[in-house]
Amino acid sequence: FKAREFEAARVKALEAVALAEAHYDPSDPRLASHLITLGNAYGMLMRLDEAEAAFRHAVEQLRRSYRGDHPRLASALNNLGSVAARRPDPQGALRYYEEALAMWLRTIGPGHPFVATAHYNIGVTESALGHHERAVAELLTARELYEAGGVAREITAAHASLGDAYRAAGRGADARASYLRALATARAASDDFGIKAAEKALAALRP
Repeated sequence: FKAREFEAARVKALEAVALAEAHYDPSDPRLASHLITLGNAYGMLMRLDEAEAAFRHAVEQLRRSYRGDHPRLASALNNLGSVAARRPDPQGALRYYEEALAMWLRTIGPGHPFVATAHYNIGVTESALGHHERAVAELLTARELYEAGGVAREITAAHASLGDAYRAAGRGADARASYLRALATARAASDDFGIKAAEKALAALRP
């Protein structure tokens, strides 16, 4: 059922891009919005080459539109990072995530939820590269920003990923504490997926 939904979204996004290209000026940033929607649709279908092509087109279009830094351009770079991470190409993902973070910091400041997401993505990617202490530092920053924003699901994810990084770094006690915080946050939000994931992570820890 979801595959049919995703395919329907892809077809609709393709039609929207065609209409935008026919009616908008090439420098109109609304074209990039449709390209990003198309890239997301391809991503949900795991058609990563096509997702990357759509996001790259969006980045090129936004660079023409804004001729400099802009939060929407940073978002498109972050999307490219997500595609690289799913291939998986963690080195490529890290480059895009770091570029997105730097641009968001320059344009919207350090307290924005997008900045928290960038730190989170960088932390998860650093962990995938085996840079566990760097991952911990990034994920601690993400957790702090998410807690300030108060979105339970993102806080749970930050606690859980921080636990993963601690465990990979051999810091079992810190990992357990993070997983317990993830579990408590998920329970408070009635987040069944988060609860099960935290319980599984705790069970996998050595006593």
